Amino acid sequence: MTETERPVVKLTTPADLVGAIPWLVGFHPEESLVVLCLKGPRLRTGLTMRVDLPAPEDEITVAEELAARVEHDGAGSVFLVCYTTAADGGPPDADARVSTVGSRGGLPRAAFVEALDRALGHRGIGCKDALLVRGGRCHSYTCDVEECCPGAGRPLPETPTPAVSRVAAEGVVSGRAPLSGRAELERSVRGPVGLRRVVADAACERAYRAVAAEVAADGEAARARTLAMLGEVLRSYEAGRPELPDDTAARVAVGLLDRQARDEVVTWILESAEAPLTALLGDLVRATPDPACPPVCTVLAWVAHAFGNGALANVAVDRALRHDPDYTMAKLVREGLDRQVPPRAVRQVCADVRRNLDERRRRPGA
Repeated sequence: MTETERPVVKLTTPADLVGAIPWLVGFHPEESLVVLCLKGPRLRTGLTMRVDLPAPEDEITVAEELAARVEHDGAGSVFLVCYTTAADGGPPDADARVSTVGSRGGLPRAAFVEALDRALGHRGIGCKDALLVRGGRCHSYTCDVEECCPGAGRPLPETPTPAVSRVAAEGVVSGRAPLSGRAELERSVRGPVGLRRVVADAACERAYRAVAAEVAADGEAARARTLAMLGEVLRSYEAGRPELPDDTAARVAVGLLDRQARDEVVTWILESAEAPLTALLGDLVRATPDPACPPVCTVLAWVAHAFGNGALANVAVDRALRHDPDYTMAKLVREGLDRQVPPRAVRQVCADVRRNLDERRRRPGA
């Protein structure tokens, strides 16, 4: 889930809304429910949440949890979009419930949409519309007027609408493009495999020995070398020359075990553009074998969260915690994501960290 902080794009039709969602969540949803929070009289987007469709027996529980998150975000209303390939009819007990979102209770997952609509209503939050996307067509859970919302659904446009084209242009500028699904997003933060893993493991072994020797001689100099190496690579990415040699990746990954070096890197969001910094950290994560991955994955998660890319932040921190459940900064990032800390607050933390680091540098021996 992520809070978007992008230039305003007016989404006025179901085609606009559905077309924009992959850019908002980072991938094309499958068997999912997307909740788009709307705030204020101008209905500006707030938190965008995507969840896997739950088992029928868990629908009410998940609906209550989603409604609580929407309320915490301060939204006044929502758009709901359900993605599934299921046939009409929904869960076995769906017809036994009276739908409050409309008369099309026969659509798949109507009971889940109804439960969420009811949970939102109890909190004074409205549902602007609830849509089903299936087989290239868009159906409405809330309207059964054949002239505007035919039972067979409306075909989604094969080419982006002007509004979606603008959303896509903003995504391209920031270095984002929606992936085919969550599985591809998870693969984007996976470490090296096969022969690449053998090469990366060997490079990390060399890096561990080198960094240990550097730290023993002068810890400050070792930290400075880590930052200098990564800074040089970032400049090459910014210049359109994205190259990350194996030995450099390993040396930086091991160097980021130093917490001060790690904290310095997350503050680079204050002056670096999203696209090159995220691309570099993504390549670094993919080049780092699992035992060494928690620091680099956490840095990527933090940076992605700060730029409003919650989907990437979630999968990156998941990998970090999978290989070190006690890694403190990763747990901090996970808590921030779960509590819906907005990107602007993460950037403020980075500014505070930068001030603290500058003060530390001004006080030798601190």
